[in-house]
Amino acid sequence: MEYHEHYEEQRPVVSAGAGRVEWQARSWGSYKPGMEAGASPWSAVSGFTVENRPAVSVTAPGAGVFDRSKLSVEWSYLQEQGSGQAGARITVTDTADGSVLDTAVVQGSVSRYPRALVRSAVRRTVLDGHSYRVTVQARSESGLWSDTATVTVQVKYAQPPVPVVSTSWDEQSGMMSVQIMNPAGEPETVSNTVERSVDGGSTWELVADGLPVQATVTDSECLSTGTTRYRVTATSALPSSSTVVVDAEADSGAMWIGAGAGYADAIRLPYNPEVSFTPSLPGRETYRFAGRTMRVMVDGTGVDRSWQLAARLIPGDDTNCTPRDVDRVALTPGPVCYRNPDGVRIYAAMGSPTLKRGTGGVCWDISCELVEVEQ
Repeated sequence: MEYHEHYEEQRPVVSAGAGRVEWQARSWGSYKPGMEAGASPWSAVSGFTVENRPAVSVTAPGAGVFDRSKLSVEWSYLQEQGSGQAGARITVTDTADGSVLDTAVVQGSVSRYPRALVRSAVRRTVLDGHSYRVTVQARSESGLWSDTATVTVQVKYAQPPVPVVSTSWDEQSGMMSVQIMNPAGEPETVSNTVERSVDGGSTWELVADGLPVQATVTDSECLSTGTTRYRVTATSALPSSSTVVVDAEADSGAMWIGAGAGYADAIRLPYNPEVSFTPSLPGRETYRFAGRTMRVMVDGTGVDRSWQLAARLIPGDDTNCTPRDVDRVALTPGPVCYRNPDGVRIYAAMGSPTLKRGTGGVCWDISCELVEVEQ
């Protein structure tokens, strides 16, 4: 029987400063202790590199007064031994209540955030009269984080005049018209952004941005019955911005199916509109196991929702679509936007419609199935 002993020993390593530290080790047993003949072979060379922490300084925004509504953070980076920047993290905090306006982690040698102005301006819109603390930390290629660089800015900017917005529903096209009037003033408005909410302002969807002053935009994805909320933001060249929210009402008794760009090619189905709804979990299965009296159910995570529609087409009525219109929309590539008098709005894959009428009849009965898809 062989007997092996294992020993671990630690020794402090003294470094003279930044640079590479390497070492080898060997040991002696009871045979010729301290003598070359009794020493083990030298171990492989091991080591580590000693580096200084990287240094970071926020170069923009500068401390003091900040006169814009969009915040872009820039910083300088230096590591004495030449290790490059591998990443950074940025936090913008409202000093009044400690709430975090924005936080981000960037990879690589990027020294500006955002790298380009991002459309999701709401996240990075700083409020007039508020004070914000901007912090930046950078990580070197060796994995060392810098100390935190901090700058505090007081936001004070002039806002463009609040836009004047009016809306009107067009029952002929199934669109909501949003008219924007930008009053004269300083700073001058240079562009407008329109967003919609169909859930009372809980979530917002972009309708159009980069609109000129005194613009009008039509929306084919609003609710055809009920309240669609619009948020219009006027932006100056600073940039600074001012926002107004308006509620637009529609009360259509028809079903609408829109296709194509912006779902603007919409057919109107006002007569005998009927709809049925079938939700299902396609991954739901039941299994029988030994020792179990009842079956055991297993659910998947996928969801299927299908809608079955039916309506009547009456020839000669200009407010109604024709079989040719149904054919065109059904054969348009991409999903459709379906809206009905119950305030439902879904995006769906449209199945092949069926149009039928009695022999010698004039009215067509249309039916089709819509399967909800992600938008």
